[in-house]
Amino acid sequence: MPETGSIKKSPETRTFCLTLALCLALCLTQIAVPVGSAFGNESTPALDILSCLKQLKEWRPPLTTTVYAKDGSILAYFYRENRYYAPLESLPKHLKQAFIAVEDSAFYTHDGIDPQAVFRAFSNNLKAGSWQQGGSTITQQVVKRLVLSGNKNLERKFKEALLAYHLEQHLTKDQILAIYLNEIYFGAGAYGIEAAARTYFNCHARDLTLAQAALLAGLPKSPSRLNPYQAPEMAAARQQYVLERMLTEQFISRDQFEVAAADPLLYKRMPDPSWKEGAYFLSEVRRRLIKALGKEKMTARGIVLPAYGEDALYQGGLHIYTTYDRAHQAAAVSALRQGLDRLTQYQDSRPQGAVLSMDPHSGEVKALAGGYDWQASQFNRATQALRQPGSLFKPVVFSAALARGYSPASLIMDAPFSVFQPTSQTLWVPGNFSGTYRGPTLLARALIHSINVATARLALEIGIDNIIEQARQMGFESDLPRVPAVSLGACETTLNDLVRVYSAFPRGGTWIEPRLVLAVYDHGHRLLFDNPPQTARSMSSQNAYIITHLLKKSVDQGTGWRASALGHPAAGKTGTSNDCRDAWFVGFTPYLLTGVFVGFDDAAPMGDQGTGARAASPIWLDYHQAVKPQYEYEDFLIPPGICFGSVNAQGHFLGEGWHENAIVLPFSKQTGFPDVTATPLYHIRQESLTDPSRAELPVMPHSN
Repeated sequence: MPETGSIKKSPETRTFCLTLALCLALCLTQIAVPVGSAFGNESTPALDILSCLKQLKEWRPPLTTTVYAKDGSILAYFYRENRYYAPLESLPKHLKQAFIAVEDSAFYTHDGIDPQAVFRAFSNNLKAGSWQQGGSTITQQVVKRLVLSGNKNLERKFKEALLAYHLEQHLTKDQILAIYLNEIYFGAGAYGIEAAARTYFNCHARDLTLAQAALLAGLPKSPSRLNPYQAPEMAAARQQYVLERMLTEQFISRDQFEVAAADPLLYKRMPDPSWKEGAYFLSEVRRRLIKALGKEKMTARGIVLPAYGEDALYQGGLHIYTTYDRAHQAAAVSALRQGLDRLTQYQDSRPQGAVLSMDPHSGEVKALAGGYDWQASQFNRATQALRQPGSLFKPVVFSAALARGYSPASLIMDAPFSVFQPTSQTLWVPGNFSGTYRGPTLLARALIHSINVATARLALEIGIDNIIEQARQMGFESDLPRVPAVSLGACETTLNDLVRVYSAFPRGGTWIEPRLVLAVYDHGHRLLFDNPPQTARSMSSQNAYIITHLLKKSVDQGTGWRASALGHPAAGKTGTSNDCRDAWFVGFTPYLLTGVFVGFDDAAPMGDQGTGARAASPIWLDYHQAVKPQYEYEDFLIPPGICFGSVNAQGHFLGEGWHENAIVLPFSKQTGFPDVTATPLYHIRQESLTDPSRAELPVMPHSN
């Protein structure tokens, strides 16, 4: 049997074969209609041979897309038809012979139509008194499946034979056989020979034994009726018939026949990991890729695809390489569930939550858990839930202050004040979570202890527009109301947004986009596009270190104290919205940045236990402790341009370096040490906002 190419016959032989086959097609249908109807009439459109041939030659079947974890293991499949392309040269010889023996024994010698098969089918149909066989060659089956309807009538049979004849003049036999083996349906949701091998024998098509190949070759005749999972005896009988045909055609010897016939058939599906783990991660990968594979974005990259968007993802046979880390994901899911379960002892029902963790250097998302249970709720609270961040927003305010010449030793008055709001004719009166006030307070202490009033006063001194500008520079994408309360987190954002913003601190002043996808390849493993880190400068490395130092103190001394149990240097900030409706903790070590959110989907209050310190930071700690063995001990690097000096609680500078009974703080050499004669910001008692374009102020969130 020739392995490649097609045997060409003389024009006279081709004409005879085609004419004879077409005449026999009339007999096969047992219907008397004018031959001219096959070429089109008032009710039937004419056959466009060139268009059909073009469609066949450009055949691109829907293929399954494979998603890989960071370690190269398969994470999931995306598909509408479960099909994987198997090159003909990769398939064993006995597999191809099995299909040829049972479907079209003259495949390598006819011109697309087999007169002997037509005569044989005609004879059997006459004996049966009804349509039992069609006499179609493999080429005709390809034509029927790809460009013609499945109706058994004269018109379709005529077109099928005509197109099969022409197709043989444009494609080689191997090309036609490859289309056939990758296109046909095998039942149980398996399209094509590779999917069939995985579905029934837990192997790849290249590894199929003779017995297995014969079983699969028998299925296309009636995939549902012969499904070996449902009708193993019928499937085995059909397999024996295929082996007999192979023996008759001398494709196998008697010894091979007997061995294959006695070979036990063990049916087992290849495991499909799809949606069994990391479902929230996968859903976000899917959402981002549908957007990234859109026609507009692909055109901008200079890439032309047969389909775009969701069609490209589900039919393109792509290979998607992601950042998914199985160990980190398992630890994040476990920590989140345990943390939410703990809260049920204080609640009538379990709140929801999310964890998003990434490598701050590469932006690779190591874990993403968007809820307690994907099966119960597919809403991704890490990327879709818009919630009030509360005090998580405060480091943005203090970053803006440092950029405008403030230092950790700057004094801010922590005392009640109000702001008149012309739009609502009301006063905005920020208050501290503790209900107490400290008077003149170091800027450093205001952040470490998350003091509301001092932060709000600082924000008004800097200017709300400057605060918003700083947030945008740090990668904050959510809407920000142009009101004083935004300084205390009176806005709505996502956990993904906050992790991006906080990445500027461990990265020395540049934020990085959290990325889940590393690269996308087409079905032939040719690179379509990769996804390199996306970064932007948001502050100086000195200011990033100063904020990191203060957030590290927040873990050691402030509201994030629970995270100090990690035993590795860590920095972070809690956040709690009004009435404990949203609880947050975003914390980082030099090697890992993680954000945690907890809250009811309907934003119901969570009670006293629903603060960032009590609800969110324990989840962060449990997760980081679980993955800690994978990392070496590491402290935050001090960048050039940083110097340390001592101040007392009243803000008086005592000198460079360490002094007894003093507070040691980092300073930027560009800003210098504080002036001992500096005047505290006492003068802001009551401010009037006169700009009528400013929106009504939302409810002010709590601080912790």
